Amino acid sequence: MVTEYNVCFIPRRYVLAILMAMGVMVSYILRICLTVAMKHVTPHSTIVNDSDNECNFTEARGQFVAVSGNLYDWDRNTQLKIKSAFFYSALVSCIPGGVISDKYGGKYVLGSSILFASIVTLLTPKVVEFSGGHFSAMMVSRICTGLGIGMVFPCLNSLLSNWAPARERCTISSIPFASTQLSTVINHALTNYMIMKSNTWSTPYYVYGSIGIAWSLVWHLTADSAPWTSNLISQHELDYLKREMEGHITRGKKSIPWWSMLSSVPLWALIITHIGHIIMWRVMLNDLPTYMNDILKFDILHSALWTAVPYTVMIFMTLTSGWFADYVILKEYIHVTTVRKIFTTFGAMGPAIFLVVATYSGCHRFISILMITVGLALMSFYYAGTRVNTLELAPNFSGVIMGLCNALATFVNIAVPYFVHQTAIHKTVIDWRNLFYILFILVAFTNVVFMLFGSGKEQSWNMPKSENVPNE
Repeated sequence: MVTEYNVCFIPRRYVLAILMAMGVMVSYILRICLTVAMKHVTPHSTIVNDSDNECNFTEARGQFVAVSGNLYDWDRNTQLKIKSAFFYSALVSCIPGGVISDKYGGKYVLGSSILFASIVTLLTPKVVEFSGGHFSAMMVSRICTGLGIGMVFPCLNSLLSNWAPARERCTISSIPFASTQLSTVINHALTNYMIMKSNTWSTPYYVYGSIGIAWSLVWHLTADSAPWTSNLISQHELDYLKREMEGHITRGKKSIPWWSMLSSVPLWALIITHIGHIIMWRVMLNDLPTYMNDILKFDILHSALWTAVPYTVMIFMTLTSGWFADYVILKEYIHVTTVRKIFTTFGAMGPAIFLVVATYSGCHRFISILMITVGLALMSFYYAGTRVNTLELAPNFSGVIMGLCNALATFVNIAVPYFVHQTAIHKTVIDWRNLFYILFILVAFTNVVFMLFGSGKEQSWNMPKSENVPNE
């Protein structure tokens, strides 16, 4: 049964996109809040930054008054193990998350995975405290969180394939994609503030865990896996989506063409390019505040606040570039494959170039932050390039595709924190410049692969026989 109205006159597909965005935002904060909280968990956070570089700001300070509640003596290697624990379990769960979502629908997979991760987050401070501060308790928490969050993006892909028609694919998908940047802004701007105000690192865990549980309840009550299972969609919109999806989406359980997928050259080009992007994103996400503290000598609170600035710009650019990509494709100004390759190139090489340029800006804080902001603004083009490509190669199996992309990217990314630590071990401008040059070469290589072998065309193996097609 369908209704003859839309909620608040907003099409149902956009209401779902906003709900997805809220879920992705919560899940991403659950994942990354540790990167900020860890600075307050150990007494090592109070070490003065005395790195040997040419920038000596008279007002600079690399230290802050540490919180007094629940400090644990975890050394640098222990912290790296804890941070990497998330990825071991995410590696395991992302492919099953995509398979289950593509076969049976993504509503309950997304809601349950975020609910599980939220409950784990809510319990983490007490579990660590009960263990006497043993790092294994935090590792178990991160492993459990990874099991839940690892399913989120493959599931998101599956949902978007059902709700975002080709002519609106970038516009609709850019809404939840931009929420990853919004979660980064919130994490950098608010997590430090909450910890310092409450004098304990536990506070954001309680706040974010509670928000995640609340979102999960709203999602389970209001969301739908597909338009044809919704009771809140108008007949007009349902007819429109059925018409647009016909010949691209098969309803019911589907047999996954594993051999065709794994032998697809465009899919492997997508996977390789995705790995390059994720490595770049991981460095920007986890290590940009460290760079600002080591080189620009911002204290830990101000480095977090300034880190939020580029991501704020990136939110706007992600939404804008998504709309623009759909516009040029709909008007047939540029072929879809060409659009994907152009946007992927901007999204890959933009941040790679401007990160290197930032290290040549000397001690000019404003210029450095401006270069980083421009780089992240250009990175937003990736979402209308390679990221949307995960939806269009095979809409029926976009969850599985995203699961494969994330599984292989996660496998590589387990080593990234250790690599960054060893490359920038002396915390000098030269160390960071060398790291950014290595990233530049890596991203350039993955981008060339996509330029040569990537495609924006739907693949022939997208339409297998359906195991069970329900009645209309």
